[in-house]
Amino acid sequence: MRHGLMATHVGIAALCWLSPISMAAKVEFESFPVGTKFGGDFGNPPGPIPDEFIEDGIQMSVEQFFFQQFTGFFLADVVGPANDHQLAIDNISVLFDLTNVGFNVTSLTLKYLELGGNDNFAVNGGSILQLAELTDIPANVAPGVTALVDGGLITLTGKINSVLIGGQELTVDTIVAVPEPTSMILLAAGGVLALRRRRERSGRPCRGSR
Repeated sequence: MRHGLMATHVGIAALCWLSPISMAAKVEFESFPVGTKFGGDFGNPPGPIPDEFIEDGIQMSVEQFFFQQFTGFFLADVVGPANDHQLAIDNISVLFDLTNVGFNVTSLTLKYLELGGNDNFAVNGGSILQLAELTDIPANVAPGVTALVDGGLITLTGKINSVLIGGQELTVDTIVAVPEPTSMILLAAGGVLALRRRRERSGRPCRGSR
């Protein structure tokens, strides 16, 4: 049994060397056909779109866009070539809920292309920032969360449960939510134990368990 436990520990240690990116949750909009549209003119009230607007456990919602006295809720549209979908945002906001990805998110990156107009941004359900451009996102964007915006990439660091982004002429590309180290260890341990159970059910002994 001691050897079996050692084998398990070695397996966990090996899995823990995996890159955090390889265990991340991603939104790339590839599961939606080009031309898919969401918004007020397409039968969607503000809020989640059940069982439809989800990728890798990340629930996406369409929300209102705010700029001074103006409130918009027009269009989120899947665009791009067949192998590189993006979400074009036109006077609407999109909320990405990370609470069901299966781990605690402590880092997130979001690619975007700004084409004009103003923007909205919020983290963890905080106040919605009205911005002239996304490079105006403050470094301390939310309690316990910092932001860095550089070259069309937003990087958030801290405990992240949700991100809202909106604009008047804005395209959102790949979003990557990375687990904290503790979550990676738990995921790795769960994978090793699941493998051992499958081997035991199949009648094949685990190496070193004699």
